Amino acid sequence: MKIRSFVAPALSMLILFNLGCEKHPIELPTIYTNVKHTGFDHLSEARSFLAGAAARNKIVFAGGRTETGSDAVDIYDISSGTWDTARLSVPRASIVGAGAGTKIVFAGNFFTPEGTADIYDVVTGKWNTIKLSEARMGEAAAGAGDKILIAGGQKEKGYSKVVDIYDVKTGKWSTAQLSEARTGLVGAGAANKILFAGGENETGASRTVDIYDVISGKWTTSLLSEASPQVAAGAGPKILFAGGGATRDAVDIYDIIANTWAKTRLSIGRSNMAAAATANMIMIAGGTVPLPPGDVSFVPVADIYNVATNKWSTLQSVVGKGGIAGAGAGNKILFAGGFSAVLESSVDVFTLYK
Repeated sequence: MKIRSFVAPALSMLILFNLGCEKHPIELPTIYTNVKHTGFDHLSEARSFLAGAAARNKIVFAGGRTETGSDAVDIYDISSGTWDTARLSVPRASIVGAGAGTKIVFAGNFFTPEGTADIYDVVTGKWNTIKLSEARMGEAAAGAGDKILIAGGQKEKGYSKVVDIYDVKTGKWSTAQLSEARTGLVGAGAANKILFAGGENETGASRTVDIYDVISGKWTTSLLSEASPQVAAGAGPKILFAGGGATRDAVDIYDIIANTWAKTRLSIGRSNMAAAATANMIMIAGGTVPLPPGDVSFVPVADIYNVATNKWSTLQSVVGKGGIAGAGAGNKILFAGGFSAVLESSVDVFTLYK
């Protein structure tokens, strides 16, 4: 396989936005001005296309592809900088995960529709398993406020429009429906909104965005500038969708407060990348670019979007892998696993500075 590289003061803000006739506050966290690559670590097992999610002071990487599927879970405590391990209830390849409150949920599989989800409590350290309303694969997961949603996917026959909604405060589940059935969509949440975008419906690639309001429980829809983004992440009052495969570089940014969209481009278009966010920073890292005949080039570049300033920057010579997972909490963003010439266990640690 050919491998080439590409060279490409603290404050808090309280924003009021209108929701019907009421005003609800969005309190932004401490504003950071810089991101640095501050070290490497290793997962307990090398794997790609794993899931990353975070809640409170924990960042968790779970499942993924080995020769089949993995049940490995690696848990990073950002307060102590230490790692712990656990196991999923079943091996899950190309799974999805999302966190809200004190809970993180992992669901799905790549090889066959899966009807269960694993729930991790970051405070007690306990795990439990629940049965979802419908077995599927290729779904998306996202969380915000006190809700975690698992949406869409592919059933044994046809695509799904089902959304399983987990209330992390009450521990109860309910269901809703997307505006259209589709698989391979991506999701992200921030402030009081959770968005699911793109994917493939019965007729092809989709531009549809389903928007869930965590406070009211109501749904609305919108459209992306281009169909089928590959990654999504949210921070503060912004949610970002990027990529879409091969050398696609499109980025759509949704402003939760203004209910408007903006479009921009990544520094390098690529696929097999990952997105992660914490505080006011969103990072898109890693990825591959196809090379003839049948080879790929790994992209050691991270694109960084500062939500507070609406400015982009890049970090060079980092995360030169594909099929990675990312998640952020506190002042840390981690990108883990993936593949280069081999399956990878390495973890890139990024630290946010004021």
